Amino acid sequence: MSSPTPVVTRHEMDPATLEIEPNVRKTVDLSKSFLASIEALGVITPVIVKSSPTGGYSVVDGQRRTLAAVQVGLSLIPVTLIETIRDDADLISTQIVVNDERAQVSAWETAQGIKQLSLLGVPAGQIQKRTGKSKAVVAAALELTEALKNVAIFDAVPEIDLVRAATVSGFADEDLREKLLAHAHDDDFDHHVAAAEQEVLLRVEEAAKASELEKAGYYIFKDYKETNTPEVADLWSLSASAGGTQIKVADHLECPGRAVRLRRTWQGELEEDHYCSTWKTAGHFKRHAEPSSGSTSGPKTEEEKGVRRHVVEMNKLAEVALVVHEAWLTEFFQRDQRARPRTLMPHALTVFNAACSYGVNPTRTDGAVFVSVEITAEASERQAVWSFVALAFGAVHRKMSREFWRDDWQKKRALPLLAAMVEWGYAPAPFEKAMLDGVDVSDPAVFTPGEADVSA
Repeated sequence: MSSPTPVVTRHEMDPATLEIEPNVRKTVDLSKSFLASIEALGVITPVIVKSSPTGGYSVVDGQRRTLAAVQVGLSLIPVTLIETIRDDADLISTQIVVNDERAQVSAWETAQGIKQLSLLGVPAGQIQKRTGKSKAVVAAALELTEALKNVAIFDAVPEIDLVRAATVSGFADEDLREKLLAHAHDDDFDHHVAAAEQEVLLRVEEAAKASELEKAGYYIFKDYKETNTPEVADLWSLSASAGGTQIKVADHLECPGRAVRLRRTWQGELEEDHYCSTWKTAGHFKRHAEPSSGSTSGPKTEEEKGVRRHVVEMNKLAEVALVVHEAWLTEFFQRDQRARPRTLMPHALTVFNAACSYGVNPTRTDGAVFVSVEITAEASERQAVWSFVALAFGAVHRKMSREFWRDDWQKKRALPLLAAMVEWGYAPAPFEKAMLDGVDVSDPAVFTPGEADVSA
């Protein structure tokens, strides 16, 4: 149902006679400078009012100006009377719109206003129309206001937009929420979100494995320092008899001192390091501190350790980037025609050639990642180009691995894809931007992931 055409008239009224309605903006700041301005210049922007059930008029927007005018003793102020504000839903909708136009309402107050509209029975679609907010913003506002704890997000970053705030609120871990809030205004926010999601999955995997081991009677070391005591020894260094062979995990299942430390390999795999915390009293023997099985290269140099750390960190960043790519490209290729970029074909041909050099056929199922369409004779030229681009991009992206930052063969095919995405609005991670600028990110001496990049 469409809203009636508003009846708007201009008047001058005594501010002391106006009733103050509750507003979605909760704070009214009557600073000395603001009062001085009102006293010297008067109220320049008219206050918006509506007819009150008491027979007078109540302020819809302009509470601050009205209160200031009363305080400095103005007898008349300009007002705009709108007669179509019939109920609380109309009132709240008008307040959200006019406050947004002046950027004086916080994101949290906007969210509360949208929640009030929902509680008054206004459907989400109507809230969008009344307030001019997108579907994503309305959904985010309704989600955020379900939990009072989300107020802390807006206390920490008052200017955060509602969609990003809702994303942050989806993480239960306070550390992850704080990390995301630190990047709330960054262009590569999606990369930080993907890194946080990956961290959650890793923690879930580790917690499940730890629970399984604890049920089997193992003690779980939370930190490597716990294992660095005389009472603790890893199994490879122990034998069941003097001069005997290494104790195997299967032979240690009944030992009361069995313990495990969970760790990630540089490939990201979860591994178990087995220890005995009672080896001295359990009748075990040290095997003269021989090197671990299969180790022939000796200790790594500091340079080798640095290279390995660089590979581990860059692989994490690349894994996160691949997740962000897929989400971004999926949304991009679902856009309607009006939101599609004009420059398509040059990038399409470059990426198509890259796909073919991978040995895949973009026009078949190899490329049907982001769209499930066929290029037919009946399709319009622009639709055919759009489908062609989507299939080519899908073919290249599905062949990219977390090694694309250092594997020259993959890099040569990934760079055209990244260049096109950036031109079309994708926010690259810092290491991707460096790659596009020609920086050799595989060299730790040239590029070091730091605070500017995502740390998973």
